[in-house]
Amino acid sequence: MLASESALIRRDFEQYDQALTYAEQSLALREASRARSLALSRITLVDIHVRRGDLDAAVSAGHPLSTSPTLGSVRVLQL
Repeated sequence: MLASESALIRRDFEQYDQALTYAEQSLALREASRARSLALSRITLVDIHVRRGDLDAAVSAGHPLSTSPTLGSVRVLQL
């Protein structure tokens, strides 16, 4: 999805405000049934919040990751 790739690129260029916008769009556009994709997008969002120094937002954005019983992706669990 273009929004998630844009978020990663903006993050890598340290353009965190734009990265945050794209990461939020990516989450909003994901289908609820796509647990792995949602989790990877959420991890990107958390990472951007951390890099911006907004730890409260990072914890809030990451909380759904700890409550997903169906998430078993090795890629997600290793991040």
